[in-house]
Amino acid sequence: MGSLRFIARRIMGGVTLIIAVVVLNFFLLSAAPGDVADMLATQAGGATTEQIDNIRKEMGLDRTVFRQMLI
Repeated sequence: MGSLRFIARRIMGGVTLIIAVVVLNFFLLSAAPGDVADMLATQAGGATTEQIDNIRKEMGLDRTVFRQMLI
């Protein structure tokens, strides 16, 4: 029974660590300047602000950071 408890704690610790890394990574990337819509517009040779706004809306980038995390 002791080894089963040990294994369960290790698995739960691993899952917790993975969730923490994903959340930290997401928030660090969202804090970086620019976003995916800007990069896509630049790669496409430039785009109007209306096109960039449409890209942001399609990708859900117009929502709050917390809402984006849950998508």
